[in-house]
Amino acid sequence: DLHSFPTRRSSDLRFLLLQGLYASALSTFHWLYIACLGVIAKKMGFVDSKFKSGLSKVVTNIILPCFVFSQIVNNFRISQFFLIIQAAIGCLVIYIFGLFVGFGIAKILKLDVRQHNFLGAVFSTPHNTSIYVILIQVIGPFLDTIFPKNPNLVGDSEKRGLLFVVINSIVANIWKWSCCYYLIEPDEEEEDLEENLNSPLLKDNNEQVQNQIVEKKPKYKEKTFKDILKSVINMPLIASIFSLCLTFSPSLQRLFITPKAILRETIIDVNMTVSKAYSFIVIFILGLSIADNVHFPGEEVKKIGKNFLNASILFWLTLVKLVIMPILTTPVIIYLFRNVFHSDDVLTFNYLFLGAAPPAINIIVICAYKNAFVNEISSLMIVMYAAAIITLTLNITGFLYILGMLNAPVIAAQNAAMNIPAPAA
Repeated sequence: DLHSFPTRRSSDLRFLLLQGLYASALSTFHWLYIACLGVIAKKMGFVDSKFKSGLSKVVTNIILPCFVFSQIVNNFRISQFFLIIQAAIGCLVIYIFGLFVGFGIAKILKLDVRQHNFLGAVFSTPHNTSIYVILIQVIGPFLDTIFPKNPNLVGDSEKRGLLFVVINSIVANIWKWSCCYYLIEPDEEEEDLEENLNSPLLKDNNEQVQNQIVEKKPKYKEKTFKDILKSVINMPLIASIFSLCLTFSPSLQRLFITPKAILRETIIDVNMTVSKAYSFIVIFILGLSIADNVHFPGEEVKKIGKNFLNASILFWLTLVKLVIMPILTTPVIIYLFRNVFHSDDVLTFNYLFLGAAPPAINIIVICAYKNAFVNEISSLMIVMYAAAIITLTLNITGFLYILGMLNAPVIAAQNAAMNIPAPAA
């Protein structure tokens, strides 16, 4: 009996673990499957080395803006301004906390400026769309059994959870394509240095000259506000801001969401058709990157650049992102949403899960587009998403257990008011 969750028996906990494992495995299976297709395509010679760069530009400048535009305009029909503020604050808490954790880990590892910023970007952008949608659809009915019935809330836990996903995605898109797009920056001087070392002219020079060039450190210029603004102007960010402006005008919004409206038929439907390929193509790009790090027996090994993430660093980064961060953010999120905002517990659960999620796949596109840290992000993603099948299962179980215990007195009082007998011990 799911209604006995606050006084659960061992069978209830096993059921919860199985539900969490099913949701975690289902949400990561398609990711691993499509990535494998990318590896096979690259190894079989179906695509060349330039294909990934060109495809990432298409995703960034065409497919992703379509995805953002159709998602916001078609779904952002929310009148509760206070709910939007709560959701935005929850996103910023998770993102900024991850940013500081990423910077802190980089300091401990004594990484350089570019690597420092790269880890900050990775830790501050959790995956908050497809994984959470699958999760909320699987355990949505179960959430209604552990959250108190509130007459002020509309719809069941699944509908409210999907509503929060829409709000989260809007904030996440703006964050990823401004903050993280700015943080992940290729070091052009370092790339030029490698080209110069391989030039025929230098090979004829003496060893002393070559050593002097190798010892040159890349110089990082102080960026002005104009430089920063220029670096974050990109199509996904423009699409996000433009779409948000449209949603604040009810008359304009109707033209986009009303069936048979000319703007609906010509813009939204086309954008939605294009955006359906977004996740597939992004994960396929990841598969192409992974292919460079995977070598079959007898295959010629090509130099693909340095990767500062060895096995030890990957282990600790995965542990911090998927285990330690959720433990640290749990009391903050519970206190913020339950005690300060007195919010819907589905929103509380949403941000508990968001803090435990692996990195967003958008980071792959940014790295491929800028040709920066491609090997690193492919290594990080394959390790973290594989580990997430287990860590998400344990985290989801822990979150529901905690929220169930916190809500137990309220549910008991509601049951008593409706003359429902308490479950047997």
